Amino acid sequence: MEKFDIIILGLARWDGEYSSTTLSLAKELAKTHRVFYIDNPFTLNAVVKDFKKTQVKRRLKALFFGKDFIQKPFPELENFHSVTPKWVLPINWINKPQRYDSFNRINRARVLSSVRKLIDKMAISKAVFMNVYNPFYLPSLKELPQIALSIYYTVDTMSASPYIAKHGVRLEQEALKQSDFGLATSKKLQQDSKQYKQVHYLPNAANIELFSTAASYEKPKEYKDLEGEIIVYTGNLMVREDYPMLKKLAEQYPERHLLLVGPINTNEHVKIGLDKLPNVHFTGGKALEELPGYLAHAHCAIIPFIPNELTAGIYPLKINEYLATGIPVVSTKFSEDIKGFKPVCYLAENHEEFIEMVDKAIKGNSEEKAQARKDFAKDNNWTNRAKQLLQLISENLPN
Repeated sequence: MEKFDIIILGLARWDGEYSSTTLSLAKELAKTHRVFYIDNPFTLNAVVKDFKKTQVKRRLKALFFGKDFIQKPFPELENFHSVTPKWVLPINWINKPQRYDSFNRINRARVLSSVRKLIDKMAISKAVFMNVYNPFYLPSLKELPQIALSIYYTVDTMSASPYIAKHGVRLEQEALKQSDFGLATSKKLQQDSKQYKQVHYLPNAANIELFSTAASYEKPKEYKDLEGEIIVYTGNLMVREDYPMLKKLAEQYPERHLLLVGPINTNEHVKIGLDKLPNVHFTGGKALEELPGYLAHAHCAIIPFIPNELTAGIYPLKINEYLATGIPVVSTKFSEDIKGFKPVCYLAENHEEFIEMVDKAIKGNSEEKAQARKDFAKDNNWTNRAKQLLQLISENLPN
């Protein structure tokens, strides 16, 4: 394959609190190419607010003076470089598009100047740029002669969050139009985006190697005093989860424990009293490396998403993590992508069916079924996703 570097701008930073699919893909690409991973720019008010936090303190020289803006945060990955642009203005509060765009030109110029400096300092002569769901700063870099290909990767429904939808929907359309081709993590996102540009389907993957070792993990501390079977969910607790259904599930099986493993970003569970049930437990956020232990010592894993416009565009990262451990999985039918897992996953149409399927999944589990789940998930790893992406790049890269 022809030699080129890869520049990536996403929403997650390399040292973010939660695991990132963008970072996982970037690290895999760094095994064969130089990768320059641009931090999601810090706004000035975020720098002031979090001034004492490690994430800001380690970047102060770069944020204010443009010094030491290129780092190698992972010693084992020689080709992976993190890039910190200077701070930008907080402007998402501006409602009028024209006024927003005026200020955003300043922000884009500040980020672009960091990229120009990067190209010069690292002697980049030919590069592929990939914007992953962050059209606010660099929709494309086609104005730079060193950029041979610009790709926009949509990973979620932009209109689902009112805060980012205010300007994000039209900016994403702009980014797709400016790209050479697009990528989408789900079939619905691919369908919605193809009116603006040719869009290829490149779904999420998982660290299969990590989750396939789940059996070797010790029982998590939250499990040690629990008697009875355990139903587990891993992920951010947001508005997409069906909390009334979870309450029904916990009440239907009081002898079983429901563990919700992940940071809480909603109070919907409080409104209905889910947090008051004695067999429901909230663990808070956990590092990715800890999650296999929570799955290994549980009896069923669930994806309780509400089927709606928001979830229809989701290819859930967690489905392959679950399956790689061999644990039985029950999910709602929230997207076309999840339906593709029907051979190894119980898919429910409604609350009653979901609750019944959890019982069926636990009672009907076997070593044979567990192995079938592992086999189904094994190819959905980041190595294969990186190969698929590099093949698309090779097919579209100008001579």
